[in-house]
Amino acid sequence: MKKLFTFIFLLSTIVLAACSSRSSSTTQEPIEMFMFSQDGRLFVFTDKENFEFKGQDVSNLSIFLNSTYAKSIEKVSPKLYIYLDEDKKQWASSFLKVLVKADKLTKKQRDELVNQFNFTQASQAKDKVKKDIKEDFDISSQLDIFYIKTYKADGIIQEYKNRDELLAKYKLAKPIMATVYRTTYTTSKSYSLSDTGENILTGPLIILTAPLWIPFSLLDCFNERNAFLDFCPFR
Repeated sequence: MKKLFTFIFLLSTIVLAACSSRSSSTTQEPIEMFMFSQDGRLFVFTDKENFEFKGQDVSNLSIFLNSTYAKSIEKVSPKLYIYLDEDKKQWASSFLKVLVKADKLTKKQRDELVNQFNFTQASQAKDKVKKDIKEDFDISSQLDIFYIKTYKADGIIQEYKNRDELLAKYKLAKPIMATVYRTTYTTSKSYSLSDTGENILTGPLIILTAPLWIPFSLLDCFNERNAFLDFCPFR
């Protein structure tokens, strides 16, 4: 009987491993362009893929970037997660950490960062968040003058016929480096965009002709100043 239980346990372990195996990789890749559409979507173009994200945080990010507080952005840390199941279906998630330097803001403005835009003062964050801030942004002290916010959204990888045209017009002067995680699942579960709560694959492809453009000068503020030309008016 004991041998039978042992055999059943080993068999279930093998089956479980077969149903949930995966492989993954991590790379650093450049974001060459991003834009917001009027219907509330965020489009992110890397040198390899085109991402389309949608959700409340996309709208929140657009509102924040068009506020006066965008000029206080110190650094950003974007992370993109790409998933591929055994049926070759792809979907993606995005996480954008925005670090704001608030030493020149009034108390009223700092309170608005927290109450209206849901930022957290770095010095009051949980220990894990503080550790992540130090690692992601290479900041070891003066956490009390920084505020942090993470924007999250799910989406898809999409092809656009006018990718080259858009890049020719609106490509960033200096790409924003993103950490990209790719995971391939071999699983018995059938993944699809419905798992994210929204399926936008069935909608028609919308060519971007009237997006809400972020000013070029503001885009350059996301990059560190290490060139002769600096288009950011806020430094």
